[in-house]
Amino acid sequence: MKKIKIFIITMLLVLFTGLNAADLKVSSELEQGTLKNGMKYYIYKNKKPENKAYLALIVNSGSLQEDEDQLGMAHFIEHMAFNGTKSYPGNMLVKHLQSIGMNFGADLNAFTGFDRTIYKLQVPTDRTEEFEKSFEILKEWANDITFYPKDTIDERGVILEEWRLRQGLSQRISDAQKKAVYGESRFTERFPIGDPEIIKNANPKLLKRYYHKWYHPENIAVVAVGDFDKNYVKTLVEKYFNYESKYTFKKSPKYRIGESNGEITIFKDPEITSVTFDVLTKDRLEPIQDRESYKRAIIEEIATGILQSRFDSISKKASPTIGEGYSYLVNLGKHDTVQITGAMLKEKDIQSGIAEVITQMKKLSVYGPASWEIDGEKAELSMYMENAYKNRESKEHSEIASEIIADYLEGYIFTDIENEAEVFNEIIKEISYKDILKKAHEIYENSNKAFFLTAPQKKNLYIPSKGEIEKIIEHAKNKKLLGIEKNNQKPVLKINEFSSGKILDKKEEKDFIRYKLSNNMEVILKETDFDRDKILIKLFSKGGSSLMDEKGYIASRLALPVIISSGIGNLSPVETDIFMKGKNIQFHPYISDYSEGINIETDRDNLVTALEILNIFLTSPKIDKDIYNNFMELQKQRINNRKNSPKTLYRDKIKETVSQNHPRRKPLTLEDLDKVNEKDFIEAFRGRFSSIGDFQAVIVGSTKDMDMENLVQKYLAGIPSKDISELPKNLDVNFPNGITKESVKKGTDKKVSVNLIYPYKGKYTYENRVKYLGISKILDMILLEEIREKIGGIYTIYADTELSPLNFGENYLTISYSTDPKKADMVTKEIKNVLKNALEGNFEDRIIKSVVENYAFNYDSILKKNEFWIDYISKREEFGDNFRIFPPEKYKKTLSRQNMLKFMNSAVDLDNYIEVRLIPEKSE
Repeated sequence: MKKIKIFIITMLLVLFTGLNAADLKVSSELEQGTLKNGMKYYIYKNKKPENKAYLALIVNSGSLQEDEDQLGMAHFIEHMAFNGTKSYPGNMLVKHLQSIGMNFGADLNAFTGFDRTIYKLQVPTDRTEEFEKSFEILKEWANDITFYPKDTIDERGVILEEWRLRQGLSQRISDAQKKAVYGESRFTERFPIGDPEIIKNANPKLLKRYYHKWYHPENIAVVAVGDFDKNYVKTLVEKYFNYESKYTFKKSPKYRIGESNGEITIFKDPEITSVTFDVLTKDRLEPIQDRESYKRAIIEEIATGILQSRFDSISKKASPTIGEGYSYLVNLGKHDTVQITGAMLKEKDIQSGIAEVITQMKKLSVYGPASWEIDGEKAELSMYMENAYKNRESKEHSEIASEIIADYLEGYIFTDIENEAEVFNEIIKEISYKDILKKAHEIYENSNKAFFLTAPQKKNLYIPSKGEIEKIIEHAKNKKLLGIEKNNQKPVLKINEFSSGKILDKKEEKDFIRYKLSNNMEVILKETDFDRDKILIKLFSKGGSSLMDEKGYIASRLALPVIISSGIGNLSPVETDIFMKGKNIQFHPYISDYSEGINIETDRDNLVTALEILNIFLTSPKIDKDIYNNFMELQKQRINNRKNSPKTLYRDKIKETVSQNHPRRKPLTLEDLDKVNEKDFIEAFRGRFSSIGDFQAVIVGSTKDMDMENLVQKYLAGIPSKDISELPKNLDVNFPNGITKESVKKGTDKKVSVNLIYPYKGKYTYENRVKYLGISKILDMILLEEIREKIGGIYTIYADTELSPLNFGENYLTISYSTDPKKADMVTKEIKNVLKNALEGNFEDRIIKSVVENYAFNYDSILKKNEFWIDYISKREEFGDNFRIFPPEKYKKTLSRQNMLKFMNSAVDLDNYIEVRLIPEKSE
């Protein structure tokens, strides 16, 4: 979905009210131009992250530009860019970038779409030589990929494995959607992954034909955003990209998606776990270029938001016709857009769900929105815009680069937020009921529509035919409407009467201030200026569901989403949704095995409201009967259908095998649901959250000049508490001895998925934790080189490790991958050999050096994020001195080759592991 750019702040609504209407203007800070060879460039200086830059090479073509014998070659070329250029043969380019701390994926990546191919680098700017080399690399991608025959042949296998990895339910749904979404068009025939038969026979001549035709300076742009001197960057652009091409360039035709005329597609599959119905309304893409296009985009966003809110309200009523609904916009290429409006339907009454979707679209187009709905969506947009404006100085390079890329490819104007605020200030007051009604009517009456129904393929499920769906749609369109609910009163949240507590003790420590409260709670406050208006809060306590009996455990897994959705205090669920419109408050409680807590994200203006909601949530939890009934009905449907999903059964088998069938690692059953009710939900919640004195709270963010001590005393110290101190109980989940192999045979995917899991052998210390995480990073690099690049056996492979004292021994090294069923045994054997060789030290020193450099590359940036500090402080409080920040030099010493080899051999036992496979029942 092409989001409306962040244009506004509410506080500026009193400004810029001159007689002449303001218009959007291209940012004066954007340096842009065209080189003599026709290549465009965009340069923008930005602050965050410091000492870094985001560089991108944008090729204005993708799979749509392929000839009939080239299907998949645009994507293949993207792969070949990492397999050799004139100055960096073979994989030397990747090795060079890794040597300066760049991580494949996060800092170094590329992707191919229908109409674009984009190469991205995140590079250091404080190392002049390496910074300049990054421009050389972009230039080599643009003009000097080598396409050696051996490299091409080797890469075939990798791309075929990427194609294989995509096979499965999501791909089958995508294939079924092609005609509905793209119609009779070139898009349907030109999906970027390509044709496997053409990929198998790809050769340098075929690749070069596309490369020389479309990788032409007149079809390329360079984007540079970062913490640098713009003039210096311009000299680098001119130095490396002002080359001459010996090939002539002919601009690509414009490709549009095909139109629809009410076609209905029904897709059934045994692996689908829910019924969904989508209305796809197609239209021409109108990029935001000026005041009028901006106004139309805001109107469309408001109309879409109102429809989404109405679906939310319906799903919270008694016996709703839908489970949940949605409405959002998606850009398809450079010239088209589609609004997807739909819902998850109830299996017992699919017909009513389909009718509900059509009815809500019609109702908005006939009666328009209520004034409170318009106000709510305006407030919601204003909240996002205000937040973005206040935090504009912490906007990161990648986000700005994305907006510049949209300027080049799609024609979206790139403007300063001050200008945007001025224009929005005028527009937002102009948007009226008639504007929303007109847009809703245009969407509803637009005949360029398609309908798409997905459903499980199983016995005893009645799925209406295309003819029946057509009749349902027509009946809903012709049915007399009852009007809209009137609600002219804005809900008011009644605040609980309670007495403020006191701060008993205050200590100023190195990184924060610590308060001891009269209810025994501890609060840690860290003031930051990383974002101008962002505050994070985390409450946490040890214990979790480990302290509960079977019924309490079952209730704890189900209770929180029901309580959260049941409304706040005196407000009903729907009233709560209305009340929360325009409030920047995110509220996420959790109960895990060994702890419980609440994560809150808000800002300065909404902090008091967030604390009031927190107080009500903790002291007066409630359950709405309709929310409870709807939730339990949905859970039953999911449990009944979970056996349809191979991936779900695969995850279940892994948990079952790792834990030796421990009851706390089994999925919930229908019998489990019958054991609990609303009272059990409330008891489970109170059992974990009533003793607030056993909690700690960490507050991190832009709290400067706020009376935080008064807020802490009023809203946190005043929460009633029991004098209880709890510690979690070890659930005694034990990994099996020796070697265990299990499999799940399910589905029709053309791949085998494998998990190799090795238990951690050793004690927890923070130094061991750093080393254990280091193992996963080292293995990631080795496995990609040895398994993906050398034998072409996989596309992606991940090594993951976790080590925490609160895991009570459930700490594992997991290697996950998918491959060709015919190669599964060979690939698995090779992966085990790679692990064995790694433990024996048979890998190059550069591997560890790259991991260390990457840590140093990201270290300073990470320390300037609120998210890091909320996580670090909370873990430091949970684990004590056994959780620390390692500076780069300490990290380097800890991950020395000698240290890592000794640790790896003590942490991993090659004769104690679990191997679980997901094997297809049959190939399609």
